[in-house]
Amino acid sequence: MLLYNVTVNISKNVAPDWLHWVRTEHLPDIMATGLPTRHQLLELLTEIDNGGCTYTIQLIFPDQATYDAYETIYAPKLHPQMQRRYIGNIYTFQTLLREI
Repeated sequence: MLLYNVTVNISKNVAPDWLHWVRTEHLPDIMATGLPTRHQLLELLTEIDNGGCTYTIQLIFPDQATYDAYETIYAPKLHPQMQRRYIGNIYTFQTLLREI
């Protein structure tokens, strides 16, 4: 099992819009690919005040091949949507973790 984690720091003034967009459009589009088995949207509670809100989007994949298919086929279209929509108000980084 692999967990693909996207950490997002978003400006407070657009955070409500971002949350609505992620819940109603972005995550449904990701799950419609049929590749992640589930997802979570979490808020980071322990952080230094940096003027923004920090969240993580976590996608669960059953194996490396499924994750690779997602990254090759769907990520090039889906990932830039967030950056374009919230340009100047968002910082993201990704990590991939394996269950041991």
